[in-house]
Amino acid sequence: MTASPGTTPSLGRRLRELRDANGWTQRQLGELLSLEAGENRPLSPALISSWESEKSVPSARWVAAYVRVLTRGSGAGETPRAAQQRTGDLESELLNLRAEALQPSVVVDPAAAMSASAPRFWRFPDGRPICIIAAKLPRDAEEILSVFPYANPVHPNYMPLVCYPDGEAIVELFGHLRAENPGSEVRYKTPDRVIADDLSGHVVIVGGPDFNPYAAWFAERMDLPVASGSGGIEVGDPSEDAAFTVTSPEGSVAVYEPMINGHLKAKITKFLDGELRQVEVEWPNVVYDLGLLARQPNPTNSAATATLCYGLYSRGSYGVARVFTDAQIRDANEQYLRRRFGAANTFWMLVRVLCNQEFGVTTTPDLNRDFTRLVEWPD
Repeated sequence: MTASPGTTPSLGRRLRELRDANGWTQRQLGELLSLEAGENRPLSPALISSWESEKSVPSARWVAAYVRVLTRGSGAGETPRAAQQRTGDLESELLNLRAEALQPSVVVDPAAAMSASAPRFWRFPDGRPICIIAAKLPRDAEEILSVFPYANPVHPNYMPLVCYPDGEAIVELFGHLRAENPGSEVRYKTPDRVIADDLSGHVVIVGGPDFNPYAAWFAERMDLPVASGSGGIEVGDPSEDAAFTVTSPEGSVAVYEPMINGHLKAKITKFLDGELRQVEVEWPNVVYDLGLLARQPNPTNSAATATLCYGLYSRGSYGVARVFTDAQIRDANEQYLRRRFGAANTFWMLVRVLCNQEFGVTTTPDLNRDFTRLVEWPD
């Protein structure tokens, strides 16, 4: 069975064509897919049938397994380069068909249809997996936090996000990415748990290089002229020398700092002389933080994207995370992005993130305000 000339088959029909072309039964294909994916039990013929009859849609993981099974080995006289091209073509075809299968078949509101068809910053219609790589506090900071019972892994109410300096940004992005990409696998990991497969889909870096080595790793491979440093923030002893630096093509360096207005006092618990004691500390009162938002093709897979999203402090990370998730302002920010960069998938910007630290409030940057935008590239 083949598609008629000039027509595009559905995903289910295409999967059936590929299975028939190889002479496999649904049971045989289920066994091959399970082996390829490292599963202990074969996929049932009923599940294969549901995919082919379009009663359900396979996840991106199973589409990738299909591609590997169908392209295993090279054709007669086929060069490795040609085999790689054939594999990539089939993967793109099936992922595009999968994305179409996940779209609603009936549109009631034309205005909603127009909005849905517009490109959105956090929507990836190709169905590739999305991995958030999130900063994590170093071991010594975790040990200090362990005085808080819920930060201890053996506590029944263990809260692992306590050890994520950008926990609010992670929660914001994780939920939004899942809502925007219902057909994609969305996961978040700390740098120590990242594997090669996590780097080849769409990658979102949350947290700067102080606590997230992948921030510097991707920035270097994306040739970003932006660097950040905070002198290493210790729990209970924040540094005040945080800044972004931007190096021009001519080699000159511009420094951009957050606005600090005095200090705020707080009481914290610390180990002193072998005992837990309450001590008073002073922390910088951040009027506005700075955040970096950058996107380019993923340097490990140019068909996917890499996005850097972090501030000098955690408030900056949370603010830039909400630029395209905040329901009150994201549409206006999306419109600014399209006006400024068009369909370009390569840009970066430094923005101001207004804070009211005393009341624990961080506002979402409005890209349409000149005050918000510090530096943009391409300029």
